[in-house]
Amino acid sequence: MCWRLRLETEEWFSRVSALLRFYGELLSIVTVELGYCWIWIDKDRRGWWDSLSGSRVVRYRKGVSAN
Repeated sequence: MCWRLRLETEEWFSRVSALLRFYGELLSIVTVELGYCWIWIDKDRRGWWDSLSGSRVVRYRKGVSAN
């Protein structure tokens, strides 16, 4: 994996979580990208799609296993 990213979730990432993540992303775009601006405000730097799905994307250092 060249970007060294992984999706962390609070529990099992289900289809419902994936749909919530997708619709949160759409909501962010439809509202003139306010969901992206929310990342600057949120202390955990999570967008609306992360909050809705209970997940977040984490970048890990080189040499650290993604699993």
